[in-house]
Amino acid sequence: MGTLTSLSDFPKEKSSVVTIGFFDGIHLGHQELLRQTRKTGKQLNAESVVLTFTNHPSELFSPGNPPKLLLERGEAYRRMEEMGIDWIITLPFDEKFSNQSTEAFIDSLLTELHMKALVLGHDSRIGKERKGTPEIVQELAGQKQFEVSYIPPFSIDHTPISSSRIREAIIHGDLTTAEKLLGRPYSVKLPVIPGRGIGKSEMGFPTANMDVTTTVVPPEGVYSVLLKSEGVVYEGVANLGRAPTVRGDKKLLLEVHVIDQELDLTGHEVEVTFVNFIREELKFDSLSALREQIARDVKMAKEQLHSLS
Repeated sequence: MGTLTSLSDFPKEKSSVVTIGFFDGIHLGHQELLRQTRKTGKQLNAESVVLTFTNHPSELFSPGNPPKLLLERGEAYRRMEEMGIDWIITLPFDEKFSNQSTEAFIDSLLTELHMKALVLGHDSRIGKERKGTPEIVQELAGQKQFEVSYIPPFSIDHTPISSSRIREAIIHGDLTTAEKLLGRPYSVKLPVIPGRGIGKSEMGFPTANMDVTTTVVPPEGVYSVLLKSEGVVYEGVANLGRAPTVRGDKKLLLEVHVIDQELDLTGHEVEVTFVNFIREELKFDSLSALREQIARDVKMAKEQLHSLS
């Protein structure tokens, strides 16, 4: 798969089938759109191209309040590659981009990407002020001789799948619904940052710590989890919260204790899959009381994780 940062860098000798979107989460609806793009590309002997953005479009229209992401952008691109997409073009969603008229934007795709077909989601509107409705784009397709298709809404339980619906499910702790809409259990992929070492030195339960302040996470508390590092999956118990017994700051961290393993994962990127909620986060009167509770949490996590197999 090729990754470009400009339309003009697309190979001049190739033609394309293009889809457009931010694709946060690569949920089941996104997967269908990507499959149809790849399928159409093969039918037309053209390259499948995803035109996506380095920043969420809402950052332009609601600065200071961007949505937390379901997937880090690099991980989203990796999943697109797994689905067989030939090219990803990443552009900043800025004033210049958003102010293009629908026709000017289509013309740039035809000129720079030699576009044969455009594949869009049912609710897609392109061009300045989202004026590029399906009727207008269909009319331009007839005039400029390219194909266009809109993928019907992909629904579960009679409700269309969307990234915003998945965010809401996760935020409210409904991991079952999130998994159903994503087509996989919800996980976060983040680098392990240095900790204070209290878990190892004073508690006997070393942890791999991750900053989740910009990531969509379920409610604070203790969870059974699976941690994947360098292709190996480990069972774990995680505290998502502020660790009030041992930390004085208010920083939200995900702290994962890998069960029955002694690992130093600092600096490594790991993937943590939330499996089940165990309990709310609590402040304990002493480290010994916390240590005893963590031992009970580990036992519960083992039971929950073993029930999956």
